[in-house]
Amino acid sequence: MFCSLLGHANKAQQAFSSACAPTLFNAIPAIELLHAAWNNHSKKLKYSPFHKALNVASKKLNEYYEKTADSDAHIFAMLLHPTKKMSYFKKHWDQDLQDDVLTLAKKIFKERYNLLSNVATRENEKQPPQKKQKTALLRMHNSDSDKSDCDNALSNPSQSWIDEFQRYLNTTDILPDDMTEVEWWGVSHINWFYIKNL
Repeated sequence: MFCSLLGHANKAQQAFSSACAPTLFNAIPAIELLHAAWNNHSKKLKYSPFHKALNVASKKLNEYYEKTADSDAHIFAMLLHPTKKMSYFKKHWDQDLQDDVLTLAKKIFKERYNLLSNVATRENEKQPPQKKQKTALLRMHNSDSDKSDCDNALSNPSQSWIDEFQRYLNTTDILPDDMTEVEWWGVSHINWFYIKNL
């Protein structure tokens, strides 16, 4: 029984530990899963010898969980994972918390979108006109749809950020097995720049 309890902790720790890939997006799910497992065991008679220890452990775990609210990084790591996005929140969090996530995401996204758009505009003004080169798109979009979306965004700049935000959340992206989330974004930001400047 004791090994079983430790097994839950080990599984959680392994979920967001890696020497060569980002794993912060697993932190909140791992902590929530561990807390649920320990809380469930603390109510079972066969684990009665460990009830006190489980309650103390759960309390300590909750302290760490509360600290994730001090930074937006945990939420954004989940949202920016190309294959996850809002899926975990929709499955495990109530509607009010999902709305909080979206409100935060929209605020930060708008700020970054406007900043990057301004930088891109300044860079374009410095560059002489040249033929644009296509890059391999990892995001599974229809190219005609992309151009149409981009044209609509450019014709109504005040809506461009929310259009791009909704498009990202509603798009099914593919993360190749040999690519990390950071590498995926390294390629995707180039694709975004290309589509935006078609």
